[in-house]
Amino acid sequence: MIKNNLPVNYMNKKIKIAIIGYGKRGKTHLRNYSKINNVEVVAICDVNKNIIFDRTIKYYKDFKIMIDLEKIDAISICTPTNEHYLIALYCLRKGVHILCEKPITLTVKQAQKLSRMAQKNNLILQVGYHLRFDGLINKLKSIIASNELGEILMIKARQAHDWGGLKPFGWLLDKSKSGGGTIIDNASHYLNLFEYLLGNIEEIHAFSNNLSFKNDVEDNAIITMKFKTDILGEIETSWQDSSGRNNQLLIYGNKATAEYKETNIERTLEIKKYTQDKDEWNRSIRENIYLPKGIEQLSKKDNIDNSKRLMFESIENMLHYFINSIKKQRKFIPNNFMRTQQLINSVYESITKKKVVKIK
Repeated sequence: MIKNNLPVNYMNKKIKIAIIGYGKRGKTHLRNYSKINNVEVVAICDVNKNIIFDRTIKYYKDFKIMIDLEKIDAISICTPTNEHYLIALYCLRKGVHILCEKPITLTVKQAQKLSRMAQKNNLILQVGYHLRFDGLINKLKSIIASNELGEILMIKARQAHDWGGLKPFGWLLDKSKSGGGTIIDNASHYLNLFEYLLGNIEEIHAFSNNLSFKNDVEDNAIITMKFKTDILGEIETSWQDSSGRNNQLLIYGNKATAEYKETNIERTLEIKKYTQDKDEWNRSIRENIYLPKGIEQLSKKDNIDNSKRLMFESIENMLHYFINSIKKQRKFIPNNFMRTQQLINSVYESITKKKVVKIK
């Protein structure tokens, strides 16, 4: 146990980081931590001793031994979901700040216990819902707040890719490790983001199938919802999108529509406005389609590798926020992960019971 719960002054101190789980996401964390000043990755823990990385960084197979032997300020947990709780619990007891890949745990009860311990010990506990750190998404949030779209009527998202259940994420097909399929892998990002943009969801109704993998986790799902403000929402999610990575968000207002897109080759945000033709019913005139000032449209169709830069910009921003939170000793930052965990559980409850679930 930590000796006391007094905060440490990190402003003039190099923050020492460790990464637990060195799969694809762990490698992404290491790469982005290397871009942050006064941050040093001192250790990596993974059950596979044959992983390849800079050997100036210490390797451990047992995370408890690593935490006990190394002077670690913060940790990234990038393991399968079923391992998050016990790892996070041990780290919090040792006074270590945590950035955990989503979802935080398999149950709301476990998330609540971690939340309480982080608050008690003045520790940062942040969860990897990286879309809320995307620059264009936050431009969109400011556009909503400025009433440029008018009254929001509906929100719709699609988060899909053609992953196919292959390595390095094959463990996702094992429900005991992942907790679920594409709903947890993909849709959970938008469950978190929807409430970040538009407030609390009141009701959820969901459907899923597993026609491709024939496994115990879903590979396609549709989630419908109603917000407390009566805004309607929908999330489509799939592991079997033959067009490749497809991340789309549409927000319909009574003045304009916002459309955010992220694919393998580009990332864009557009605001679209139309007016009704006074002379003919059901024919609209395009008033304007534009990119608001300050929003960069990224598109390099001749370079498919550009997708890596676009995809991980928000992750880089998320890690910067985590480190800055530690340095500035911000109060506990829940990142809404408990609420998102509740929404995830409600989605699966709706599928299992085949009914609309009301969110408390």
